[in-house]
Amino acid sequence: MKIIKLLISDEVKEKLENRQVLVENIQKVISRAEKTGDSLINRETGHLLVCNREINVTFWVEYGVQEDGYVIYNAYSHRMEIGLNSDAKTTLEGAKPESPWHCAKCDRPLKPEPIVVYYLRYDFPVNMLKCQACDFVLVTEELALGKMAEVEQLLEDK
Repeated sequence: MKIIKLLISDEVKEKLENRQVLVENIQKVISRAEKTGDSLINRETGHLLVCNREINVTFWVEYGVQEDGYVIYNAYSHRMEIGLNSDAKTTLEGAKPESPWHCAKCDRPLKPEPIVVYYLRYDFPVNMLKCQACDFVLVTEELALGKMAEVEQLLEDK
């Protein structure tokens, strides 16, 4: 993996530390996105959002590209696995119909769709935003750190 120079403000560093997201995690996520082209673009800010699953954790990184490196605006993670489409009634509301995020690879808006997520032998249909062309599914920060984190904790406490 090539060296990826990250530009991270003190405020974002503190957030990353609290969320236990390491610089190495961010570098791997960006490196993978650079190779595959799998990313979302925020049409309002120009920021990119990418993810990578490492063992049992999916890391998401929001960043921008500059001549001297990658500016990191945000990063978060979740432990649920994203599955396929679901015909089941959704149990968690995870997607708002309007979003500034578009698939950067396909240049298409994301649309809400029931998706199955898995954790510890349990599955849950969740409304999530998805690219209709390449099936890239967005797990928002709000969902990952809110409902998904709650469910993960409840299941781990069983």
